[in-house]
Amino acid sequence: LDPGDSGFFSKNGHLLAYVAPKETEITAAQRAWIKGYIDSFETVLYGGGFKNPTTGYAKYIDPDSFVDYHILEELIKNIDAFRLSTYYYKDRGGRLQIGPPWDNDLSLRNADYLEGWKPEGWYHDLIGDGDYPWWRRLFQDQDFAQRQADRWAELRAGPYATEALIGDIEATAALLQEAQVRNFQKWPILGVHVWPNPQPVPTTYKGEIDAMKAWLEARLSWIDSQFVAAPTLSPAGGTIVGGFRLTMTAPAGKIIYTLDGRDPRAAGGLLAPGVLTYTSPLALTDTAIVVARARVGAATIWSPPVRAAFSTGTPTLAVTEIMYHPADPPAGSPYLDEDFEFVEIRNVGNGPVSLLGVRLAMGISFDFTSGAVKTLEPGAHVLVVKDAAAFATRYETSGLAIAGEFDGNLENSGDPIRLVGPLGETIAGFAYQDGWYPETDGAGRSLVLRSGTGLDPGMADSWRASVDDGGSPGLADPLGGLQQPGDVNADGILDISDPVALLEALFLGSTKPLPCEGDIASEGNRTVVDASGDGAVDISDGIRLLGFLFIGGAPPALGTDCLPVSGCARDRCAP
Repeated sequence: LDPGDSGFFSKNGHLLAYVAPKETEITAAQRAWIKGYIDSFETVLYGGGFKNPTTGYAKYIDPDSFVDYHILEELIKNIDAFRLSTYYYKDRGGRLQIGPPWDNDLSLRNADYLEGWKPEGWYHDLIGDGDYPWWRRLFQDQDFAQRQADRWAELRAGPYATEALIGDIEATAALLQEAQVRNFQKWPILGVHVWPNPQPVPTTYKGEIDAMKAWLEARLSWIDSQFVAAPTLSPAGGTIVGGFRLTMTAPAGKIIYTLDGRDPRAAGGLLAPGVLTYTSPLALTDTAIVVARARVGAATIWSPPVRAAFSTGTPTLAVTEIMYHPADPPAGSPYLDEDFEFVEIRNVGNGPVSLLGVRLAMGISFDFTSGAVKTLEPGAHVLVVKDAAAFATRYETSGLAIAGEFDGNLENSGDPIRLVGPLGETIAGFAYQDGWYPETDGAGRSLVLRSGTGLDPGMADSWRASVDDGGSPGLADPLGGLQQPGDVNADGILDISDPVALLEALFLGSTKPLPCEGDIASEGNRTVVDASGDGAVDISDGIRLLGFLFIGGAPPALGTDCLPVSGCARDRCAP
């Protein structure tokens, strides 16, 4: 506490000090509120349902914040950690966070008590509950403990990689090289024991730096040894080709994995539904997102996860509709206009497409691996929306494939959109502009990708405004896909194969693909195939086509140019 301060004691006797607002500035209502919040947290933390992710301790604190702090302080073995100069903060409406880290002078081997000089051993094991409040109870939750193991592995692959940390030390040492000479001229303490320096004391600046690096490398290795090692995958992701085999190895435990991006570990350390146990190399033939962990014995001890993407090729997907600036909601609505944003994606290929590993990035973000829609059939659509509840008040959602809610917002002035495949490849990357079509900029219409091939979605003329107010999310726009009149066999070309295909459909019961959904009598197919223009599909249409193709007869009743046909979701010819 600062001089004159009294702070406050939590329900469990934990003394906290006011920092901002200071004790002389905080109001009585604020005092009561924050104490009540901390007391409620402690009541739940030490209660029976403390592990519940919704009503337990996670309702009051951000577990990720606490994990990051704990890892950092143990990494540097800070002798003042947890008990002195430990800060917390709380934003209005948010949960309690721990940080910023502070008071790190007695760290990185720079202490001759509480085993501060030893690279081995957990520092928190050397202090009592009063100096280590809340933590031991938190670690009784297997999921909190696993969160630390997983985060340690994640950090070790990035900012806590040995080479990264040693590089930081060396870069800072080099920056201070000139200043350190003057420093030790004024304070000649090299080789001199100054409490609480551990002994022996290095006699040179380089010796101090080398001692720090050696200690840190040993510390990293020791902490690594405290966790179960994650499996190794070979190859570690890539394109699936003929004869592909995936091999997994782990130093200890059984390797448990999934192929659909799910974590094989469920809450409480249990097995997730439908997991697989690795026994021999896998022959992958379809796109897969492999997530694997090693599990030791039948206990709830797991390694961190390893994740790898394997793909059969870039998915045949296109962004086909964007509602970036919806119309205002009616008066009294609890929603904002932005809550009605959506993006539509369509499978423009000829076969089913797996959405595993597919992501929206840049302006908005969404990972389809964890979404509600896993596969798209040819011509099918999938939606991602800003707010599912708001969307359902404006659109009929029955039958729509909604993968989930995206993060971020589509800017009204224009925004980049990037659709990424399993291997990080760009499927579609472009930026829309609000000036393209005024009716899509808050006036109720959506941007709809025009039908055709070779379109550049970054250009205005590749898009048009939707036919209907609100657009047509998850459905073919009423204008329909572009069709070639008379193209019975749906290959986008009018030739001899089309009257042959018509005869086969009429008299031989052919089940070959047709231009549009449904059978040959459906509205869309009838429009395309009815070459004679009499409203029916019969032999006269075949005769009309043959006459046009070979003896200079009249063309199909709808002409020879591609045209949009209602009820036909897919484009069959270029404009």
